[in-house]
Amino acid sequence: MGFYAGIDLHTRKSVVCVIDQKERKLVTATAPNGLPSILRLLKKAPRRPAVAVEATWTGRFEEGKSMPEELTKGGSRREMALKAVGRVRSAIKDPILRADGRSLELQEDLEEARRRAQDVADTVAEIEVYPEMADLLDGIEDFSHLLVLYWAHLVPEEGRSLLKVHPIGRKEFPLTGIFATCSPARPNPVLVNAVRLLAREGNILRVSGLEAVDGTPLVDIKPYVPMYFKVEDARLSDWMNRIIRGFVEG
Repeated sequence: MGFYAGIDLHTRKSVVCVIDQKERKLVTATAPNGLPSILRLLKKAPRRPAVAVEATWTGRFEEGKSMPEELTKGGSRREMALKAVGRVRSAIKDPILRADGRSLELQEDLEEARRRAQDVADTVAEIEVYPEMADLLDGIEDFSHLLVLYWAHLVPEEGRSLLKVHPIGRKEFPLTGIFATCSPARPNPVLVNAVRLLAREGNILRVSGLEAVDGTPLVDIKPYVPMYFKVEDARLSDWMNRIIRGFVEG
C-alpha cells in the first residue's frame, strides 16, 4: 500500500488516501481531519505497509477507482524540493494578476494594466543572490540579458489547482489550459522573464524588465543566448496576438 496526499478536483479540497499498489485501486480517501481513520486502516493490514511515500496526485478520488500506473509505482509524480538561491528587491509590491481556486483575475482595469506593463519595462530591480552562492555569478557580466526563473509565492495553494483560466483574467479570451498560458496560477508556479543586466555588485544584480514583485524567491538565472532561445517562425494563438496588440502595445 501507499500513502498519498493530493487535491480532489471535484471538491477542490485537500485529501489523503491509501492506495493498493498491487491492485492499482484506491482503498480509501479522506480529508486531513480524517487521518486517524487511515492510520487505523493501516494498522489492520496483515503486514506493516511501506507508507509515507512522498507524492502528490491531482484528480477525483473514488474508492475502487484504478489509479495511474506512475502513481501506484511511486515514480514520476513524487514531490521535488526546490531551494531558493536568492530573492528579488523591487518597487513592484503587488501582482497584477491574482488567482484563487475558481479563477484568475486582473486586479486593475485594462488601461491601468497597460501602464503597469510599461512601468515593469522601466523599473530597475535588484536580484540578491545569497552571499554564500555569490560565486555562481562569476562571468555573468559578459552577458547583456538574462533569463530569471522565480517562484510566484503569492499564488495561494488553491490557485495552483486551476486547470484552465481566461488569459490575463479577461472573459473575452477563451478558457484555456494553464500550460497554454503564461498564467502565474500553475501547479508549480515557476515564472520566467528575460531581463537586461545593468550591473553586478558582488552578489547583487541590477536588472530592468523583471515582473517579479518585491520579496519573490529566486529559483535560477541563465544567460540569454539567442541561438538557444530565439525562434524566428514562432506561431501564436489568436488570443495571444490580441493581448500583444491591445494589452502590451496599446
